[in-house]
Amino acid sequence: MSFRNETNPPRKKPGITAPRIGIALSCGGAKSLAHVGVIQVLEENGVRVHAIAGSSMGAYIGALWAAGFDGAALADLAAEINSRRKLWKLADITLLRRRGFVRGERLERLLERSLGDRDLASLDIDLTIIATRLHSLERAILREGRLVDAVRASCAMPGIFVPVRLADGHEYIDGGIVSPLPVRELRDTDKIIAVNTLPDARSGEQSQSGVFGVTLDALSAAQMRLASQASQRADVTLQPLSHDGHWRDYTNFAHYIELGRRAALEKLDEIKALTLPPARSRSRGHFPLALSS
Repeated sequence: MSFRNETNPPRKKPGITAPRIGIALSCGGAKSLAHVGVIQVLEENGVRVHAIAGSSMGAYIGALWAAGFDGAALADLAAEINSRRKLWKLADITLLRRRGFVRGERLERLLERSLGDRDLASLDIDLTIIATRLHSLERAILREGRLVDAVRASCAMPGIFVPVRLADGHEYIDGGIVSPLPVRELRDTDKIIAVNTLPDARSGEQSQSGVFGVTLDALSAAQMRLASQASQRADVTLQPLSHDGHWRDYTNFAHYIELGRRAALEKLDEIKALTLPPARSRSRGHFPLALSS
């Protein structure tokens, strides 16, 4: 398993500061494995990312990347869940189903295997993880504390995972509810790349069945609109679309990773332009960032 090389900083000319690049990684379940393909293309082309913000599955992948796993290592981790049987082995079902079906303790052990006991503030890349405070449904911006706990909180899909209690005593659920594409949460960056693995709201992709499926459709529709609005604040938006498959289709990892690679390669020239010093890059005004809601 390979790791990102942190000893190769970008070359700078005297007196010229290269723009700080931030990347926002959306929620999207298995389809967010497209983030891995995007990461691979960025690394292969020497595009350095200085800050990451992620929600739900975007937080999961962003945490691993910030902790030192490169694109190849991330693909290896995705390949470990190569059957539905292995996926179900991660689901520790609780008998007390009033707050969720899955406790999430097996997911925690899986995360600990890769991330250990690291703290958010100890990472080489600035990482922001988004979660939702359960009782107020307010957006929580997590930049310190135990990394594994923050990722678990951001991934705690309501109705499926039991809410996660963090060190502050509050309970948290999926960050994708309040910020499915966390662009405005990126700080101290000059240019922003947004990777949105949610379908366009106009695509009519909602096709779930049953009561729980209808609930997910309603949540997804709101997420699509929020993500679409957030993408307008980015300098470059990648949207690796997949209208087939399902949010839990983790066994189809290779397909989603390839979609991410294609989306990044299609806009590679635009991405590289973001890394140029201000005098050489094409200027583009940012949309004003909205205040926290």
